[in-house]
Amino acid sequence: MIKVLKVALLVWFGLLTVASGNAQMVKDNSKWDLEAKKICGDKYELVLHLQLPDKWHIYSFKPGGDGMELPPVVQFVKNDKVKLTGNVKEEGKLLKEKMDGIDGIVNMYKGTVNYVQQATISGNTKITCNYTYQICNDQMCLPPKDASVSVTVADAGASGVDNKTTAGAPASTNSNFGSLNAPPHNQMVQDNSKLSLEAKKISGDKYELVLHMQIPDKWHIYSFNPGGDGMEIAPTLIFSPNDTVKLIGSVKENGKLVSEHLDGTDGIVNMYKDKVDYVQEATISANTKITCKYTYQVCNDQLCLPSKDVILTVEVKDAEPKSLLLLFLAALGSGLVAIFTPCIFSMIPITVSFFTKRSKTRAEGIRNAIYYSFSIIIIFTVLGVLISSIFGSAALNSLSTDWRANLFFFILIMVFAISFLGAFEITLPSSWTSKTDSKAGVGSFGGIFFMALTLAIVSFSCTGPIVGPLLVLAGKGGVAGPVVGMFGFSLGLALPFSLFAIFPGLINKMAQSGGWLNQVKVVLGFIELMLALKFLSNADLAMGWRLLDREIFIAIWIVLSVLLGIYLLGKLKLSHDDANAKNIYGQEYVSIFKLFLAITFFSFAVYLLPGMWGAPLNGVSAFLPPIGTFDAFGGGGVSAGSSAIKAESEPVNYVADMKIYEPPVVRNLGLVTYFDYDEALAAAKKLKKPIMLDFTGINCVNCRKMESQVWSKPEVAKRLKEDFIVVSLYCDINRIVLPKDKQYFSKDLNSQVVTLGNKNADLQVSKFGSNSQPLYFYVDENGNKLADEGYPYDPDVEKFVAHLDKVKANYKKEH
Repeated sequence: MIKVLKVALLVWFGLLTVASGNAQMVKDNSKWDLEAKKICGDKYELVLHLQLPDKWHIYSFKPGGDGMELPPVVQFVKNDKVKLTGNVKEEGKLLKEKMDGIDGIVNMYKGTVNYVQQATISGNTKITCNYTYQICNDQMCLPPKDASVSVTVADAGASGVDNKTTAGAPASTNSNFGSLNAPPHNQMVQDNSKLSLEAKKISGDKYELVLHMQIPDKWHIYSFNPGGDGMEIAPTLIFSPNDTVKLIGSVKENGKLVSEHLDGTDGIVNMYKDKVDYVQEATISANTKITCKYTYQVCNDQLCLPSKDVILTVEVKDAEPKSLLLLFLAALGSGLVAIFTPCIFSMIPITVSFFTKRSKTRAEGIRNAIYYSFSIIIIFTVLGVLISSIFGSAALNSLSTDWRANLFFFILIMVFAISFLGAFEITLPSSWTSKTDSKAGVGSFGGIFFMALTLAIVSFSCTGPIVGPLLVLAGKGGVAGPVVGMFGFSLGLALPFSLFAIFPGLINKMAQSGGWLNQVKVVLGFIELMLALKFLSNADLAMGWRLLDREIFIAIWIVLSVLLGIYLLGKLKLSHDDANAKNIYGQEYVSIFKLFLAITFFSFAVYLLPGMWGAPLNGVSAFLPPIGTFDAFGGGGVSAGSSAIKAESEPVNYVADMKIYEPPVVRNLGLVTYFDYDEALAAAKKLKKPIMLDFTGINCVNCRKMESQVWSKPEVAKRLKEDFIVVSLYCDINRIVLPKDKQYFSKDLNSQVVTLGNKNADLQVSKFGSNSQPLYFYVDENGNKLADEGYPYDPDVEKFVAHLDKVKANYKKEH
């Protein structure tokens, strides 16, 4: 029985060879025909003749080389009148040659080759042969192709009758996981395998995603490591990208592994019968729907059914998101900060006094104040629900990477910041306030609700600048993010109204509203100006405008920090500021709190200052533009470090566009990084080093933390520099558009691959089954994994060093 190569390998190689041919429409001019040659009596030779075009070749059944070469597959359709004897044999002039780009000697045929099958034929009949093949020349390989051909036997038991070939229509060329090992066309064999996907909760946010497979009786499926002669097809399992799901490690098989020898197969094969489970560990941060693609082939003792793709889905409804807890705490803190804005703070004593004095009893006053607080929570939470319903998780998550969204939020936050500095007041239409105010009252819950709605509208000029950035942060929490964010914000905002109603004596201890509240707004305005620059920087980096390079960004932050410190000391006045407070001697003075706050901002400015000369500023590097955008001047240290070491094989592809995104550790320590996967594979072959695939992002904060906190350590930098080829694959670089002939549709991303970022994201998902950054995978020069699992964000330096040493040891073991 003839087996085929691993389907996933066939797909990858087929796509690669198509790409290497620049998508030219190269015609396959090979000629096939089938002959039934009578030997004697009922003994025949079924001969499949192949005439190859000039300068083209086809690999042998045992192609040799580096395991990437595709052998042909020849399979005769089951026929009750035909009994096959032995296996198909090749007849032709076998060539053994060394080829560029392939390790080892390859076995191939040129010109003509015949595939001979001995058979016993008991009666006149029509015989059909299915064959799968791929032909290559010195520059390219055409995509694998399925075809069929038939011959009519008319001389069974007689002689002198020609058995003519009937060519079947070629099967559709298929480089997907598919019908490369076609079953007999006249035998309807059904696949009765049963599949199901389960999300099994372990604890907290830890899950096991389990694909259960029930295998029919007398059938088997090969293991991930099938053994045998390399012709057995291993199953593949790929989970679709999902922002709320982080995969841990690789898929593992659970079942009773059977290792035995099969007729027609060299060596021991590893397989499962009856049932097998595929287990993928994961952390899930929110309720979601998880989809995976399972590609498999089942076989029995006589045949293998065609490879099959199955899409399975499971819905998670019991997730306990840790990230949402952090979002909730951040939102709660934002709500508490909003209390100290003039719009809210001055309303607290008035509103609480209104409820306590207008109510018949103290208990009723407390109840009404609680109703009021509850109404505030409802109003803002409903806002979060509406945002989630309208935009969905995918659109909200894009806020953190899409240049248009980042530019929009830069403008929005700038407007809010300028408003906080006193240039103007942002107010909603007065008609909204009038309509809600007319329905307000203490007679019912409805009246109290409209009082809360009136507060929300009137206070928009103060809460808007805080809610805006909060919604950007909330967008990263998926569909639940805005709901949780607005709930936390409204809870913090509503808390004092209930608290002061229950303990009215606290109102007398509240500081009087006045100039200090305006100072709160101004301080928030300065901070929002600094935050707004981050959104502009994200857009600038994504589009490559170079408007906000690193030194310009740092310079603006220094100026804003100094101005804020001067303002806190009372030396800078804005249009609506009060006069400075005076002590008992009539001298202006600064409170201790504002003094320490001013010291903090002055210190921050001094800390930033070395960054103007190229210092890495590790403490805030995650928020700054990459050091590659720095225009070194005055003998800055950046340029010196970056040219310290020359690579033996200099990276070329995308360097001109991507060099600016290199982290400081790369430049300062003389590391050489590549930006193209295929170029890194070629370099690894030349330099004899393993490859570290750094799946990263331009605006990935945790990526910058790993680089500044882990890569920069001497023991890590030394290993990366001396022992590895480092290739940084940015998954969010969307300004570099691939040539038209390199663009394709990705089933794993379910979208067209148009940009370099799309291509890198597709590689991460399709080859490594992951979509989060940072994530580090390790392969050799042939793309073979050197570690079962990728290394995610983990700033533990010792752990990372141990992982690098393990990968290096695995590489040396294989080489």
